[in-house]
Amino acid sequence: MSTLGLRVYRSACLLAAFLILVEMPSGLGAANAKNKIDVGGDAPSGTQNRPPSPLDRSSAIVIPPNGEADGLFGDWPRSFTMCPSGQFVWGFQLKSESDQGGGDDTALNAIRMYCSRSASSEIRSLEAPWGHQTYGPSFCSESQGPVFGFRMRLEPYRHSWDDTAAGNVRLFCRLGGELRLEPAAQWGDWTSIFLCPIGYAVSGFVTRVEPHQGSSDDTALNGLRLACSPYTP
Repeated sequence: MSTLGLRVYRSACLLAAFLILVEMPSGLGAANAKNKIDVGGDAPSGTQNRPPSPLDRSSAIVIPPNGEADGLFGDWPRSFTMCPSGQFVWGFQLKSESDQGGGDDTALNAIRMYCSRSASSEIRSLEAPWGHQTYGPSFCSESQGPVFGFRMRLEPYRHSWDDTAAGNVRLFCRLGGELRLEPAAQWGDWTSIFLCPIGYAVSGFVTRVEPHQGSSDDTALNGLRLACSPYTP
């Protein structure tokens, strides 16, 4: 190839790469771009950019392992929030922001879980500050056993439109039954159902939350992972 032809070829490659970046669809690339613009730098104190491991409960398994319910933006705490030893999750509550009309919607802001069938056994992970509407708590019955799975409603990246990320969560009881709460403001699609292995139940959780973006778009709660530990009825 001649020198002139080589220069033309390299210029064409650079132009193609530029066009790919400009038209990048939703997903990891889009998430990284927003984090670089709106969050920037290291994760806030007490948080990290990757999901943690449930190190304080032996033999724990994380669901989902592939990040399908991680959302797009924000940071994770440095550890899972776990039930006390020998206890498991039996119910949950949601906190959500109402529809803001023409304002900045954030939808789901907090998930709280309970390590018994009593609201006094509440555990929390990272939470966002917006919204005062609470839904629940809702519990599995004694005959249904503790929670052993979940699914999440997530809005995909909307580019120049208002993003809300997580909108709702549903939990599944070990021996049948689905715990449903219905926040008024929720958008997006439901993920697959993620279940603990046979012989396990949910013993803790961790949430991914985007910090306040100032004058930029806030998304609040983005992602959720559960810890499953060996369970004997």
